[in-house]
Amino acid sequence: MDEAAWESTFSLNVTSAFLFARAVLPTMIERHGGSVVNLTSDQAFQPTSGRAAYSAAKAAIVGLTRALAVDCGQHGVRVNAVAPGPTLTEKTRQMGDEQALAALAARHPTRRLATPEDVAETIAFLLSGASRHITGQVLHVNGGLLMG
Repeated sequence: MDEAAWESTFSLNVTSAFLFARAVLPTMIERHGGSVVNLTSDQAFQPTSGRAAYSAAKAAIVGLTRALAVDCGQHGVRVNAVAPGPTLTEKTRQMGDEQALAALAARHPTRRLATPEDVAETIAFLLSGASRHITGQVLHVNGGLLMG
């Protein structure tokens, strides 16, 4: 991987989350309330071959999430992350045929891949008042594929 690809991966994943936080947190702190949900990946916790930049960037999101949770908690602002595993998106469908996707799903205790709705509903939960005492956490949405 060349340096430009490395930088691009970090810009897309980490710098964008930093810039978003920098834009919204002052208002949330002023109002003494709010919630930020960052998107990481199971790759931050269990990398696969050939994905060093992506895995490192997603691990950096975990560190950013936790640091912001520490900095903002006293101001009533919560910061969490969601770490999806393989999710049945159009991109995932393009990566393999139905047999390959079925084999991947069979590795999950739930015997299925996440749907975009599974991920979205987890994010909605973290943004809601139902999670008012959760901060600095990573919720894994992977059907039990990665536990720990």
